[in-house]
Amino acid sequence: MRNIHACLLALLILLGLPGSCLAQGAEAKPEGRVLQLADAYQDGYLRMTAVGCFSVYSTSGFIFGDFMNGVIDGQTAINSLEHVALLHSVALESVGEIEGLTPETDTLGREELGKLRDILEKENRLLGALLDLFSEGGVMQMEQVKAELLLVEQALDDYTRPPAE
Repeated sequence: MRNIHACLLALLILLGLPGSCLAQGAEAKPEGRVLQLADAYQDGYLRMTAVGCFSVYSTSGFIFGDFMNGVIDGQTAINSLEHVALLHSVALESVGEIEGLTPETDTLGREELGKLRDILEKENRLLGALLDLFSEGGVMQMEQVKAELLLVEQALDDYTRPPAE
């Protein structure tokens, strides 16, 4: 994470710090503020992605429930799932991009991104199984949805469980 901070600081120096920061001298320590902002952006991104993971899970669950209860038909379920799939694809793609830019030395950041990517990959398989169920509606497709659902639930539980001491 410190490598990201150093890169951001270098970029700001190359682009030129605001005059007020330079005029304040060494006491202002603008690099400290840059590091705080970098931490805040990374933490905010990780939180937003985690919220996206839970949103994909819960919204697809509502659609699944409506389909199973006969409230909506397969085509309506598929159409509804498209919006969920859009959020999912944006989250998965951005995690991959951020992961690619995260230095190997940032083990905590890479670990957190890996956990989120793992959840999103499991959700991807769940979304595929739901699409199969909504279009084909067979027992085999239902069993696949149940299996994928358990994997996603476990990954989300693991992600939110506090570390063991």
